[in-house]
Amino acid sequence: MSMRVLVVDDDDLVRVVIKRILTGCRVDTVATGAEAIALHRTRPYPLALIDVNLGDATGPVLAIRLQQIAPLHVALVTADARPSGWDGDYVSKPFELTEIVGLLDRADPRRLMRRTPR
Repeated sequence: MSMRVLVVDDDDLVRVVIKRILTGCRVDTVATGAEAIALHRTRPYPLALIDVNLGDATGPVLAIRLQQIAPLHVALVTADARPSGWDGDYVSKPFELTEIVGLLDRADPRRLMRRTPR
């Protein structure tokens, strides 16, 4: 069974590129935080890649809201260095294929099932 991944970015090209990198995974892409919340409520994801600056939310705030629904591993996607106050995974644009693929190992669904939402 392939891993389900949620990609949240308001840039169409970024969503397409990440989806192509994650060939073999079941990738859903959305452009807004509201869409991400709706999908995660319906069927939780073990991994989400979230842009730091979305039109309707910031990546860190959206990450917290998604964690409140169901545990998941989050990596922020940023054009800058590590986002201020963020101690989790992140990838900087332009990102390398290995950075994105490496996130799959850190998002082991069995480990996430033992975590509780914040």
